[in-house]
Parts: sequence; C-alpha cells; structure tokens
Amino acid sequence: LTFGEIMVTLAYSMAACLLESLAALGILLLASLLLPAKWMRDVFITRGCIAALIGLGSVMLYMYRFSLAGYSFLDSLIRWSWTGLAITLLFTFLAPRLRVVVRAAAWLSDRLIVFLFLLVPTSLVSLLIVIYRNIF
Repeated sequence: LTFGEIMVTLAYSMAACLLESLAALGILLLASLLLPAKWMRDVFITRGCIAALIGLGSVMLYMYRFSLAGYSFLDSLIRWSWTGLAITLLFTFLAPRLRVVVRAAAWLSDRLIVFLFLLVPTSLVSLLIVIYRNIF
C-alpha cells in the first residue's frame, strides 16, 4: 500500500472506532438519564467504567472465541449475550460498594482522560475524511 492508502485505511478505522465509542457512551448516558439518580448519576464514573470494561470485555471475548471456533460458536450468541449482560449488570451495581473498585475506576478515568485530547480530534478529522471520500 502507498502512504495515502494507509492513511485512508487508518481514517476509516478511526471513524468506525469513534462511532462505536459514541454508541457505547450513548448507552451509558441513556441509562444515567433513565435510572434514578442514586443508581447511576451519583456514581457514574465507577459504574460507567465497570460497565464498559466488563461489557466490552465480554464482546471481545466472544469475538475471540468465535474466531477460534468459527460459525459453530454462533449458536451460543443469544446465551452468551444474556449471560454477558447479566454479569455486566451485576458487577456494575455491586462496584460502588467496593472501595478499591471506586478508587481504581477514578484512577483509571483520571489517567486515560489524556487520550480524549489526542483521539477525539484525530477521530473527528478521520470522520470528515471518510465523509468527504464517500460524498465526492
């Protein structure tokens, strides 16, 4: 590939990741709006961090197992989805009761916020490149 083709491939990947991240964040924000304040809004960092880590980790683990087993593993998708959702909800609502989890989530969110300053502008530029390439 030429340098330009590599950059376009990177732009498409970053735009897709931005849209996936916005979808995941949208789900968490919707839950924060719909649930009572004491359930989600008051401990959004802790619960949001745990829900994202466990929920997306479950999806990543499923995709890894799917890549190893192939389409025969597709039969367990519904069972895996419900189990992953149940485990994610369980740990999301138990997390604020554990002081070490609250501290770890706060520490992690404080350390990873620097990536927002780097990746959000880069992802927005990538999204504009993708839109421009598909319109013109």
